[in-house]
Amino acid sequence: MPQSPLTRQSLLVLAVSQPLLFSSAQIQAADDDRVVAENGAQVSVSDRGIETTGYAMFGLAAETGGKVDAHNMSLVTSGVYSFGVFVGGQDSKFNSTGDLAITTWGEHALGMYAYDYAKADVEKAHVVTMGDGAFGIQLLRYSQFNLGSASITTKGDGSHGIMNWLRSEFKGADLAISTEGNGAFGVRALSEASVNLSRSSINTYGD
Repeated sequence: MPQSPLTRQSLLVLAVSQPLLFSSAQIQAADDDRVVAENGAQVSVSDRGIETTGYAMFGLAAETGGKVDAHNMSLVTSGVYSFGVFVGGQDSKFNSTGDLAITTWGEHALGMYAYDYAKADVEKAHVVTMGDGAFGIQLLRYSQFNLGSASITTKGDGSHGIMNWLRSEFKGADLAISTEGNGAFGVRALSEASVNLSRSSINTYGD
């Protein structure tokens, strides 16, 4: 099960207990800049791309009560257990408006991950994961996720479009989910988790 990567990674952009605003004009750093809000911090980021490479790397993160507001973002991650977006811990929130494009390469990589009472609201997303055991979206332990519309594509054995665990709640509309690989489910919910989809399609390819 994925753990929080914050304890293992140095961060280019770190916000703690104060609001910060970033835009494409303000962040001119390298491709490997992650954005994270923790300990009650609030971060807004818009109109830029983030690329990361390495074990458990990520693009955007909110943890321990942090909040990230994103608008028109593109995230590319490469590495085992890498994340496009993760949000974890009570009162932690992720909100995305406009287009959110996420591509991940690597085993057990996750497009978006919410855990431990976290909440996420995403207006529109395009998620592609490539690698065995790599999920488009995963929820764990009482998390809530609302998705306005999206395409979710996974390629790899055991790579589910949406994976929901332990009394978490997922709601989505106008989703197009496609999985390719042995044992790859379009949607899977376990341990009293709930998934509510409307006007959505699911296509799976593989044994």
